[in-house]
Amino acid sequence: TGVQTCALPICHGSHGIQKPSDQMLNVSTDQAVCLNCHSVGDIGAETAFKLYRDIQTVDSLYQLAQSKLKISQISGINYSEIDYQLQQTNQNLILMRTLIHTFDPAKVKAKSKEGVKAAKEAIHQAELGIKEYHSRRLGYGLSTLAFVILAIAVFLKIRQRSNDQMTKGS
Repeated sequence: TGVQTCALPICHGSHGIQKPSDQMLNVSTDQAVCLNCHSVGDIGAETAFKLYRDIQTVDSLYQLAQSKLKISQISGINYSEIDYQLQQTNQNLILMRTLIHTFDPAKVKAKSKEGVKAAKEAIHQAELGIKEYHSRRLGYGLSTLAFVILAIAVFLKIRQRSNDQMTKGS
């Protein structure tokens, strides 16, 4: 059977409507609703797997970018650009999950490329911010060390002068 024979009631059920998930496209699991009409290896199952793979690629990058965003937020880094790119990625995921109903891998792939680009930009921006945070921390630590050394040197100099004055006075 071809891709064109897919029917919405078969995928989502008529009255026993299932909560949709990406796993419904994963023909390597028993949750794949496509296998109700298609066999592993036919064009319908291959199309479903392509759609699933594209969605999973963007979704996994989205999850990684979200975790980097959390680190950025905790570190006090400006994360507005990261947040914007994450919103773009999420929007592409929503569109991809809607476009699966066209059964057109090219349309989903186009949104996948946009989603991957946005997610990778979010990850890149977060990594730059995290790197900057660590550089600032190192700078603060080195400057604190320099001030401590300077304070000890001033203390020792004052002590030396005090001892010199005591020996001159005696």
